[in-house]
Amino acid sequence: RRLAVVHSHAGSVAGPRRTAYGCHVVSDPQLELRVSRLENDTHSIYDLIADIRSTQQEHSQRLAKLETTVAVGFDGVAVGFDGVDARFDGVAGGFDGVDARFDGVAGRFDGVDARFDGVDARFDQLESTTNARFDSIETTLAEVVRRLPEPS
Repeated sequence: RRLAVVHSHAGSVAGPRRTAYGCHVVSDPQLELRVSRLENDTHSIYDLIADIRSTQQEHSQRLAKLETTVAVGFDGVAVGFDGVDARFDGVAGGFDGVDARFDGVAGRFDGVDARFDGVDARFDQLESTTNARFDSIETTLAEVVRRLPEPS
């Protein structure tokens, strides 16, 4: 529907209405009702936009507070991890000391092992010498027994 514009300067209160441009607009009750509803809808939309803007600002403030809280929490956790890291460094240093002690003990066992190898070699030599002497004694005894007179 188009709005009918009449260019007359005369009018009654119930009839045509004068606009800002000096023209008269024919009054249509349905059209006025639609315009009124559209104006109300426009105001409602602006009110909703204002509410949304207010909610966004409130959420932005809450988010900023949460970001600060989380950042402080992470800083605390980082400090805690630094303490744990320092403890682990101390424990690792302790293990390095124990490892050095075990290396010293292993060196001592290597020396003891070398000594046992020397003792074992001496026992082998002694066994060899003793076996040779017993073999010699056995041979001599066998010869002595052979030379003995036979019992009658």
